[in-house]
Amino acid sequence: MADQSQSIDHLIARLPDWDDNVESEASAVIDEATENGKLITNDAWNKKQWKETKKPINSARIEHLGNLPREEREKVGVAITTATSKLMIEHSHRCMECAMKKKLCVCDELRSMRPTDEERRSLNFDIAVYMHAKERYRASNTGKVLEKLYDAKIYVDSVEEDMRALQEAIDARKSRCCVLFPSNDSKTVEELRFESVLSRPSDPAVEEQRVLIILVDGTWKQAKRLQ
Repeated sequence: MADQSQSIDHLIARLPDWDDNVESEASAVIDEATENGKLITNDAWNKKQWKETKKPINSARIEHLGNLPREEREKVGVAITTATSKLMIEHSHRCMECAMKKKLCVCDELRSMRPTDEERRSLNFDIAVYMHAKERYRASNTGKVLEKLYDAKIYVDSVEEDMRALQEAIDARKSRCCVLFPSNDSKTVEELRFESVLSRPSDPAVEEQRVLIILVDGTWKQAKRLQ
């Protein structure tokens, strides 16, 4: 029982630093899960056992959060997913940045391959990754590669602070911002450039501003929802 209590404390401690209501709701779900069944013990870290330990959380989440507004429900869900993912990575001795086994981690190598400041200026664009919450601590996620290789900024969906920062980045670029995602009304780079020239007079200050390219990161189902 001591091991279980310790792990639950670790889980609650890893809840994102959001407003008090989200944190208290997430903690309540975790507390309820401990009453409905075995939650987490320090020896339960292989993949099959981990799925079993998450079942009480998922059932408690459905029961406890059903009456919350959708937006609030999503925030609490992301908080719990983030906390459980961080705990899983820590106990399985993986890299906290990329979630890969430490012997397979290439974070330092990727950072060493970043373009120089001069090279980045010549490229004239910045990259932002709009990431589904379930992808942030998934080992197979490739969006994190851009964070290390190109110093891309990652913004996680439903995380209030990230959503606010992403909107500020978009507002700052105005017409110098685009989303890279296939859709029926997608346009080529040349089409965007042509429309930009027609829609406004030439402004050297704007022309010199770096383009912000937003990449939507998730499974196809997740990405369509984000887009």
